Amino acid sequence: MGYLRIRDLSSISKGACVLQIEHDFRDEVRILYHFKVKNLMFAASEDGRMCFWKLPPEWGPTWIDEKLRELRMVKGAGDF
Repeated sequence: MGYLRIRDLSSISKGACVLQIEHDFRDEVRILYHFKVKNLMFAASEDGRMCFWKLPPEWGPTWIDEKLRELRMVKGAGDF
């Protein structure tokens, strides 16, 4: 049992761990990929295992929020 630690390298506290995901890989994780459209994190290790996790909504791509805000303005619903 181990943990994948996601660190924020762009913030003031560079390298701060912002998310920790538990996994059961037996070997070292070799591939880590963030699928931005669906906000999924994929990981694969040398032992042939692969896992994926749905990330929290606040980790979603900002372009989706911007598009939703635009649609609300077009429909007259206001920006909330």
